[in-house]
Amino acid sequence: MDMLNIKLMGSFSINHGKEELLSKLSSKSAAIIAILICNDNNKMARDKLSSTLWADSFETSNYNLRYNLWNIKKVIPSDESGNEFIVSTKEYCFINPKYIFECDLKVLEDIDAQEIDKENPKTIDKLIYAREHIKGDFLDQFYIKDSDDFNEWVLFQRARYQKKYIQSLNSLLDYYTNEGIYEKAIEILEDILRVNPYEEEASFRLMKLHIEKNERHLAIIQYRKCYNTLRQELNISPQKKIRDLYMTLVDSEAESDKTRKENVVIRINEYADPGCEYILMSELSERLLEISKRNQIGGACKRYWMDISEIQPRVLDYIEMDYKITTIKDIRLYNSLKNILSYLSNEKNIQILVANHEKIDCKSRQFLGIVENSNVASVQYLEYSNVIV
Repeated sequence: MDMLNIKLMGSFSINHGKEELLSKLSSKSAAIIAILICNDNNKMARDKLSSTLWADSFETSNYNLRYNLWNIKKVIPSDESGNEFIVSTKEYCFINPKYIFECDLKVLEDIDAQEIDKENPKTIDKLIYAREHIKGDFLDQFYIKDSDDFNEWVLFQRARYQKKYIQSLNSLLDYYTNEGIYEKAIEILEDILRVNPYEEEASFRLMKLHIEKNERHLAIIQYRKCYNTLRQELNISPQKKIRDLYMTLVDSEAESDKTRKENVVIRINEYADPGCEYILMSELSERLLEISKRNQIGGACKRYWMDISEIQPRVLDYIEMDYKITTIKDIRLYNSLKNILSYLSNEKNIQILVANHEKIDCKSRQFLGIVENSNVASVQYLEYSNVIV
């Protein structure tokens, strides 16, 4: 017999076998299900449940609750043992403890506060399962416009389950680190930073693991990502131990590698105009023209430079056009300029310093996001200070 499956992390979904049920429920019927599941199968007073979802009079809210409970009973079938999903009495409502169903929150509850036991593979399996199946925030994008109490409750639960999820990731991280499985440990740390990009301890541990794997350049890149995130969003610098680790990396590389690639610093966006599309990309293209050799413009990168000529006409002084340029889609411009950076990075360490961060035009901001997620160049923002730590 088909089983009921409810997902509350990420996009809210309710399915019975292959049948999708959420669309058959009102938003408040769905909210009742979420509230009762998070109530740890404890009884919840009907008055409290109705007041959370309806700000009407006592009689109206209770009528609405009765109607929605009837609707849930109509839509969600009994399990194979004949148990109904929700038990409702005159005073209480709760999820039937005898009803068999699957829910992603049960995964987090099962591993909450567990210690890692290397002799018990089932514990590790639960942690791995949680990482693979928990995707997104609690009730992501689910909102009821006339239920402030419910929306506040969602925010509270979102923070609660995010904390549980990160705890499970940290437990799995400790296991992989102790076992020397560094690739998996790095993946876990990247997961943690996707959930909470301000988690400085995760950045520090990620830098340490990159150093352990002799990937010092990746440790430096991670520091710069951490620095930019904290400076842009919170106007603070990373913790001292992170800065110290970074300075150790920079100092040791400067001394030990005399044959390292040429360092090139490009400062752009001094005279920003957010209303002019591609202006930062055009300025960056002009700077790259200045540091490129003619064979780098007319050689392997010629196709990319031809695309870039649409936003930087100076390119035409260096190459002959093989075809007539038509309107080029943004993604092609982004990829062409990124590929030019990638080609030049074979011989140069390119550092891009961006002034007036709040005035970057929309197209160029999207492009910088692509560069920051690649290893072709380092990007740092100078809107708060001209001093690079």
